[in-house]
Amino acid sequence: MFNNYDKLAKNDALLHNPAFAMKKKEAFDKFYARFSATIAPLNYSESHKIAALRRLITLKLRSRIAGPQRSPYSEQLKDQLKKEGRCFKCLGYSHRPNQTEAYMASKALSFEEAKAIMAKEKAVEKAMEKQ
Repeated sequence: MFNNYDKLAKNDALLHNPAFAMKKKEAFDKFYARFSATIAPLNYSESHKIAALRRLITLKLRSRIAGPQRSPYSEQLKDQLKKEGRCFKCLGYSHRPNQTEAYMASKALSFEEAKAIMAKEKAVEKAMEKQ
């Protein structure tokens, strides 16, 4: 009587249990064997399987799959922006990027745009110093 259970409900609950996630020292092939055995009866679409897998693997593995995030700015320009206390996206002063509506509404400046804006501001500063 107690042997009957709903395999789909059990597998779905197991898949959403945080303890089911990939362990730090666990090899990916061992985790994937557990994962595929659990998700197979659920008949998820490929996109749902990928989303579930991405959620359950370790953060380190997730970042390795995504690859390094590259900044459009050179190291020299980034150092200059840091020294001046500027936002990397809008080149504004004295705020963190997520604190302004301008930041949220605007797209990131390209390397050339950022360099041009900074060069123009330096020219204005030099003109002000001469006066």
